[in-house]
Amino acid sequence: MKHKGDFVSIVTEKDIINKVVAEELYPGDVKVSEIMSKDLFTVSKNESIEEAAKLMRKKGVRRLVVLEDERIVGIITETDIAKHLKAIAGGAP
Repeated sequence: MKHKGDFVSIVTEKDIINKVVAEELYPGDVKVSEIMSKDLFTVSKNESIEEAAKLMRKKGVRRLVVLEDERIVGIITETDIAKHLKAIAGGAP
């Protein structure tokens, strides 16, 4: 779900690469507000990994802010999900 509460945005590695490095800007001259992702997507900490992955795919994002009672308790990434799936499939964590 997209949350419009007290949360403003998130800055990701992709934002920095695409909006600073690719544009050959000096990081010291760029404000966070100029590069932050405008859409912040969230998931409940009680949501299934499958549903989180589906939301990431649908929204075209690689991370979701995890909420408990409207409070940020973490961030889940595609890498987290891949590691979890590998672990339950018998691979190394």
